[in-house]
Amino acid sequence: MYAITDKYNNIHLLYCGFFITGGDEWETKQWESPLHAKIDPSGVLLSFDNIVIDNPDYDLDNRDKGIAVDSDGNVHIVFCICESQDRTVIYRKLDGNSGTPLTPLIDLGYQQLGFTYLAHEPYDHRPTICIDSLDQVHVSYIHFEDYITNIVHVILDKNGNIISDPRIVFTEEDDVGLSYSNFFVTDDDRLFLFCDCDQGIVVFEFNTNGDLVGEPEYLLDVMIGHRHMGPTGAVGNSGYIRVVGDQRVTDYDHDILYVHQIDDTVIDEVQLKAYTSDDGILLTWREEGGLIGSTWRLERGGDHLVNLSGDALYRYLDRDAEPNITHLYTLEATLPDGSVRRYGPVKATWPGPDASKLTLYAPYPCPATDQVTLSFYLPEDTTNVDLSLYDLSGRLVTSSVSVPTAPGRHEINYDTSDLPPGVYVARLSTNAGTLTRRLVITR
Repeated sequence: MYAITDKYNNIHLLYCGFFITGGDEWETKQWESPLHAKIDPSGVLLSFDNIVIDNPDYDLDNRDKGIAVDSDGNVHIVFCICESQDRTVIYRKLDGNSGTPLTPLIDLGYQQLGFTYLAHEPYDHRPTICIDSLDQVHVSYIHFEDYITNIVHVILDKNGNIISDPRIVFTEEDDVGLSYSNFFVTDDDRLFLFCDCDQGIVVFEFNTNGDLVGEPEYLLDVMIGHRHMGPTGAVGNSGYIRVVGDQRVTDYDHDILYVHQIDDTVIDEVQLKAYTSDDGILLTWREEGGLIGSTWRLERGGDHLVNLSGDALYRYLDRDAEPNITHLYTLEATLPDGSVRRYGPVKATWPGPDASKLTLYAPYPCPATDQVTLSFYLPEDTTNVDLSLYDLSGRLVTSSVSVPTAPGRHEINYDTSDLPPGVYVARLSTNAGTLTRRLVITR
């Protein structure tokens, strides 16, 4: 049985069903099919026994299947089927609510690649599946030919269209016996394929184009003996991948083989968090313990945003975040001893400004010294626009000479070099109402 959660924390199960047609004797037609079930977060069974293969001419190899869920909540599955003596890898998309098939059975296997089927382990296809942040569906499986092990990779879009044909991405030079596989994707779109083998667990990393990144890593420090089942695991919120395999000691006895954690990023230590605000995405984190005195580098999608230092509680507002796009933020801390640690990623999506709402954004920088930027958003039909600065006594300090009145977001820069340090109030007045923001000026 395989399980995965969707964005609403519903649980989707993929398991094997056994059917007999034409009677209840063993001599009658028997076939197996993957079945889909859905459970809500409280444990209520919403749907079950949704048949994936509706053709009894196909028979399932019940150990070989995988499941993933896209951003719409629809389910993508992959499995190995048998037709007479031929076996191949099949993909299908299901409706995430009803389990109804949304695509036909799509062959991703040997016929498309023109392979001859010569396998020393005829059941070891081990298809596995994951979906990246672009809703690209990645499928990987193992192909044996002339006792050589190949890893095949194929990419589909979320509608089930093949956008990268099946291709061999790795050929095993030494016979290490690659077998059961599992695919995982982190929040920053690092794709890891884990396969068990005679030497333990081997890890492959892919990018979103389906290309291998670096060389495979063989994890040899725990494994002694022959591989059997696994590896299985899960991706944590911080981007960790935790993987567990098992070792076959005898034909009937198995021990836990290995627990491995990919990526050394830590999120809880600095409590890195991302929030959406009126004018962008707000990032906050803490500098505590051995991190005190660090220099921080904040990145969005791997691109540098800002370097900061000297505070215990950090706040940074990313005003340049594009709306309706999921952004990934990571932190790099350079400690006083010169060592470097990375934290995250955390993700957030800014919905953009409310087109019907008059908005005065927080002044920046705050505190300000010689210059401050005031930003505001005007909905349609806004008139009589005035943006001014007042001191706390209510005295007008400065007013804008020319304020844009067109709908949309606008910025005005004020020269504050001649103003004495203190607290001021920015006030935006229009026919639709008046808004204020506090501003601090320091020297």
